[in-house]
Amino acid sequence: MGKDTEKTPLLLKSLDKQRSQTSLSSHSSDSSIDESTVKLTNYGIFYYTQGVDLLLLITGTVAAVIHGAGFPLLAIVLGGMTTVFLRAQNSDFVVGVDNVNPEGLVPISLDEFNSEVVKYCIYYLVLGVLMFFTSYVQIACFESYAERLVHKLRQNYLKAILRQQIQWFDKQQTGNLTARLTDDLERVREGLGDKFALLVQMFAAFLAGYGVGFFYSWSMTLVMMGFAPLIVLSGAKMSKSMATRTRVEQETYAVAGAIAEETFSSIRTVHSLNGHKRELDRFYNALEVGRQTGIVKYCYMGIGVGFSNLCMYSSYALAFWYGSTLIINDPTFDRGLIFTVFFAVLSGSTSLGGALPHLASFGTARGAASTVLRVINSHPKIDPYSLEGILVDNMKGDISFKDVHFRYPSRKDIHVLKGISLELKAGDKIALVGSSGCGKSTIVNLLQRFYDPTKGRVLIDGVDLREVNVHSLREQIGIVSQEPVLFDGTIYENIKMGNEHATHDQVVEACKMANANDFIKRLPDGYGTRVGEKGVQLSGGQKQRIAIARALVKNPKILLLDEATSALDTEAEREVQGALDQAQAGRTTIIVAHRLSTIRNVDRIFVFKAGNIVESGSHEELMSKQGIFYDMTQAQVVRQQQQEAGKDIEDTISESAHSHLSRKSSTRSAISIATSIHQLAEEVEECKAPPTSMFKIFKFNGDKVGWFIGGIFGAFIFGSVTPVFALVYAEIFNVYSLPADQMQANVYFWCGMFVLMGITFFVGFFTSANCLGRCGESLTMKLRFEAFKNLLRQDIAFYDDLRHGTGKLCTRFATDAPNVRYVFTRLPVVLASIVTICGALGIGFYYGWQLALILVVMVPLLVMGGYFEMQMRFGKQIRDTQLLEEAGKVASQAVEHIRTVHSLNRQEQFHFTYCEYLREPFNTNLKHAHTYGAVFAFSQSLIFFMYAAAFYLGSIFVNQQAMQPIDVYRVFFAISFCGQMIGNTTSFIPDVVKARLAASLLFYLIEHPTPIDSLSDSGIVKPITGNISIRNVFFNYPTRKDTKVLQGFTLDIKAGKTVALVGHSGCGKSTIMGLLERFYNQDKGMIMIDGDNIRNLNISSLREQVCIVSQEPTLFDCTIGENICYGTNRNVTYQEIVEAAKMANIHNFILGLPDGYDTHVGEKGTQLSGGQKQRIAIARALVRSPSVLLLDEATSALDTESEKIVQEALDAAKQGRTCLVIAHRLSTIQNSDVIAIVSEGKIVEKGTHDELIRKSEIYQKFCETQRIVESQ
Repeated sequence: MGKDTEKTPLLLKSLDKQRSQTSLSSHSSDSSIDESTVKLTNYGIFYYTQGVDLLLLITGTVAAVIHGAGFPLLAIVLGGMTTVFLRAQNSDFVVGVDNVNPEGLVPISLDEFNSEVVKYCIYYLVLGVLMFFTSYVQIACFESYAERLVHKLRQNYLKAILRQQIQWFDKQQTGNLTARLTDDLERVREGLGDKFALLVQMFAAFLAGYGVGFFYSWSMTLVMMGFAPLIVLSGAKMSKSMATRTRVEQETYAVAGAIAEETFSSIRTVHSLNGHKRELDRFYNALEVGRQTGIVKYCYMGIGVGFSNLCMYSSYALAFWYGSTLIINDPTFDRGLIFTVFFAVLSGSTSLGGALPHLASFGTARGAASTVLRVINSHPKIDPYSLEGILVDNMKGDISFKDVHFRYPSRKDIHVLKGISLELKAGDKIALVGSSGCGKSTIVNLLQRFYDPTKGRVLIDGVDLREVNVHSLREQIGIVSQEPVLFDGTIYENIKMGNEHATHDQVVEACKMANANDFIKRLPDGYGTRVGEKGVQLSGGQKQRIAIARALVKNPKILLLDEATSALDTEAEREVQGALDQAQAGRTTIIVAHRLSTIRNVDRIFVFKAGNIVESGSHEELMSKQGIFYDMTQAQVVRQQQQEAGKDIEDTISESAHSHLSRKSSTRSAISIATSIHQLAEEVEECKAPPTSMFKIFKFNGDKVGWFIGGIFGAFIFGSVTPVFALVYAEIFNVYSLPADQMQANVYFWCGMFVLMGITFFVGFFTSANCLGRCGESLTMKLRFEAFKNLLRQDIAFYDDLRHGTGKLCTRFATDAPNVRYVFTRLPVVLASIVTICGALGIGFYYGWQLALILVVMVPLLVMGGYFEMQMRFGKQIRDTQLLEEAGKVASQAVEHIRTVHSLNRQEQFHFTYCEYLREPFNTNLKHAHTYGAVFAFSQSLIFFMYAAAFYLGSIFVNQQAMQPIDVYRVFFAISFCGQMIGNTTSFIPDVVKARLAASLLFYLIEHPTPIDSLSDSGIVKPITGNISIRNVFFNYPTRKDTKVLQGFTLDIKAGKTVALVGHSGCGKSTIMGLLERFYNQDKGMIMIDGDNIRNLNISSLREQVCIVSQEPTLFDCTIGENICYGTNRNVTYQEIVEAAKMANIHNFILGLPDGYDTHVGEKGTQLSGGQKQRIAIARALVRSPSVLLLDEATSALDTESEKIVQEALDAAKQGRTCLVIAHRLSTIQNSDVIAIVSEGKIVEKGTHDELIRKSEIYQKFCETQRIVESQ
């Protein structure tokens, strides 16, 4: 390295260690993480519980413990109050002086009765105030803690994903990774928020209950505890099973999510190839696996909860039997203590049972977090966040490859580079040429340190890349790839991604160099124009020029050009190539080239073949050798003339602003249809769909009515157990007031009733959970499938709408569909509660209608608490839906285009943007936690105040001889059950609102109409010969109706003829292809095929016979063979696949792979080079034997050797077929029957190549810019 090159070792290991510890961990391994390439930390989910979080957790835990202990304290008060009323039942002011039973309980005087009742009522009031305070603190602290923890988890999970090296992404699916941010982390938030608070509260109640029981009667408590181990063991087993099944269920549904993400992001390819049936089948099969997994989960839940309750009811029977033996053996034993112990242990046992679902939620949270934590836990060897390594701020640009061998980690059997050695001095310009897949792009990947060599070294300025700081290295390298990736933002924002410190003037200058400034200025919003998701609002050439500007604004020391001008028309290519030549001055430049026109002036050319450099030298030296490179040039000799006259073309072809307008999108993001109640109503009205009713949800799942009825029957059975328990308890109460010698026979009968109730509960709950669980899972599956199916019907205009971006649609599937199933999965508890309420009210009014009536009037207060809670959760759901959608969209973009993010060093920018989108819902949810805490406290403490009122008013009715003391107790007991059940019912209301909101969003997708139904069976089905007539067609894209794209376009194509369209980028050539594929309908005019209006033809039949090969090919995550026959509606033989592959010059390459045609290409074909993907796309078209072939720069990604063979294959394939070619490269179209020049949305001139050369000044200008001479 030279003296002016700075080498700065970063001796900040302590800081790096500190940064590496800002992660969480899981204790399980992940098969997708190669431990040889990562460093694993081992921090658990509570690692971040420090400072304020620790204080919140401790305070919330203390409050939950006190709150939990309050209910067993209630048992002491209740036991004392019970003794008072039992004694009153045998007192003279109730039964009369002569009717007091001397063998019964000790009587009580009226004054003592009143004073004792007042004392215990005061105890209730004090407990009520304590419960209010502790309930509020408990919920507010735990909800705040969960929100803060998940907020950190979200941030660190995306940060961890963006730091992983490329080989990790080769094995991942984008949909799986981004699903974790929404669905899995929401489960974590739920499991560590209020549900965890309730778990602590109920566990404290369990301990306190048994503590009170032991204090007053250890023997009776031990008897009741006989079933406790069974309850605990069954609960633990259920929790573990539920967590496991939930994790498996999430993983299976993540597969379906990945299919949806792949389909929506590649919807043009799916439409054009009729891939709908395949995607529907794949999606259905993935959903079916998830449904079956979910059903098993509910089976476990039914057994676990049912068995726990059976054990509890059996323990009650045992307790009352044992209590009776204590009284029989010692008639002076305080019978009130029996009820104190019973209620205390009952409270403890009930709390233990109630804790089980919350324990399951906690287990679910752990299961959901495990995959997230494994990613956060791993620190890759090639770490863009690392501060270690040498900084290369003043890099010279010397590059050296020394005996470099390389195999891709995902394809270790393929030896890509076999001992490559080459040297570049600073400022050198070299070109790498060779057939597709020979290792050229691998050189580019190694230079950016996406991978490390298997053997050998790569050096820059004499320093091994493994010793250089990764971030610093990539800052010095500018790359323009073959397939440009733009992000959803403005043009200005996209260009500044190349250099976040660039000024506006520098951005404009970079655009001028890339020949992009002129077309950007003509846009209505200029540099503020939004480019849409993946840059869909721009043409291919426009996207490529912005990508070039993004590389140039970086002012890099090393420039990597991977077919940087392949997407440009001939005029723009000359200007951009000149700009790139100028930009290369003083920079080390490596050009991966298939098109020899771009490499004539480089210093050296390296010819690759099968992973080796077989020739090297200057252009002249290689030509004189007459070797491999000479043979390539014989296929296509390109002479590019450097002259200043290029801009004269604009004087000949007057381009209006409209011809270059991007597919303009609103600078305001589309507002989610669920931002608020009012906006939801407006959106539903706009969609012409009514708000979703509960009836509509039930009707949608009508085919499962049998299971639904079974579930309701089961819920009725186990719901009736509670009011029966109240009756049985009342009789036990009555039995215990009898003299000792009359007790035994009655006790045996009523204890047997307790056991019978336990069995009934088990049968009822198991039946209900399984039946309604099946309904819920079927509903989830049906909603997802029907929404997916209707989305496949939609035309491309639907997907151009910002409201329907891939990230937002996938969020609907990941989070909204499970929310709707709450209607069924929570229904057993609600139905049982309703049955309990009816039974309890009946008992209450039967024994004392006066007191029951007064207490029932208080019940609306409980309903009011539930209503307030509903309002808050509704608002939170709406806010989260909108704001987390936007955050999810940012994350999805970053992960999907991770190579571009790594190249640009923009991990921190995407992470920052994601965090900014999280800030508002985070702050809002923290405030919401306090409101939720207050409402929860109100509903929890109200029952204590009702107890005080009940007994005080009851004592008044006893004084007035209106009620018997025992009846007061029976009425109170019945109404208290009623109040608790209403609490359960009102807790269901937020789930109903959440379900209705989610259903509205899903039914919006399910019922959305489309003018072009891609799944329609209607229309004319007939063989197409290929006569195409386009008459006076006008067209504007639906998302930018003010921009005129086609303005009276007229063209006739005779069957079997080849017509080429030539024109500037953005002039409407690709739009014609879209109209012929019926991606859109034209606004005016008519398109006829074989004399039939294209709208009258069956759309599947049309697309089967009109086949398109696009500029940027999209492959699917399956085998090469499956990709070639993707979407065909017949059984394609192996021989047909091979023939198509041979015609596309890809057969020999495929045979060289270990798995041949069964080789998986990876997500979006990442395992293949651009040229390999293009040739597979061509084979995919040829295997269909279409009548009409649409070629949109079909050979642009091929090297010259492959291009000649493929072009010959395409020429042969054109025979007998109508062919429409879009071309920037005149070599591909000069033999066309007709060449049509497109400008301002219409054809200005047409003729053969020879005719246009003679008479067309416009065409002559094109040819002067790029003259092609073919040597035979």
